[in-house]
Amino acid sequence: MGRLTPPRLVLYAGLSLGIAAPAVAQGPGSGVLRGVVFDSLITSAPLEGAEIWIESTNLMAKSDAAGHFALTALAPGRYVLTFYHPMLDSAGLSMPPVVVDVVAGDSNNVALATPSPTQAHHLLCPQDPLRRTGTVVGVVHNAADGKPVAAATISAHWTTYDIGVGASGVGSAQRAVEAKSDATGHVLLCGLPTDVALVRPTVDPWECWSLIWLGVRSRAPT
Repeated sequence: MGRLTPPRLVLYAGLSLGIAAPAVAQGPGSGVLRGVVFDSLITSAPLEGAEIWIESTNLMAKSDAAGHFALTALAPGRYVLTFYHPMLDSAGLSMPPVVVDVVAGDSNNVALATPSPTQAHHLLCPQDPLRRTGTVVGVVHNAADGKPVAAATISAHWTTYDIGVGASGVGSAQRAVEAKSDATGHVLLCGLPTDVALVRPTVDPWECWSLIWLGVRSRAPT
């Protein structure tokens, strides 16, 4: 099977990025940007360890255990905000920029969030024909040195059963989906059922690999 590479996806319509970042200010004329980052994709909880950046500057804040962050001493004006987290990188996703306005002497609030399972599934696997399907994305690492492993074959296997088929009255069939990791170790499996147990072996058992998996739940009925 050919190599299947999970794309780097921006999840919403982009915003104009032709906005010059105001200079950082000190004193009473400056503003504060506070916010929270929420993980809608995996945990449905505040996201710790997200890096929030103001584009065209070296200003960065990191979210705490409650998902909170703060960027202080900002000159009044309009800023372009982005955020990064290793989980998004593992899923091959990138978040769209957010434009925020900072007012002098005020604390300005912004809410950031990862995509929902439905949004991520729709963009990662738009070809999935079934409503009740899911996807698994992951990164394959060499367990010895931590480097990504390219061209690793990853497969998911499951069994389907049909009542009233065959001499025994129950028919079964083995199903599988297979993909190869790309040059960065990312791998994407689409079209997986969400109502049966899955087994995900590698086809090269002599290799010592470490896998980081993110499972995306079934797409919501439409």
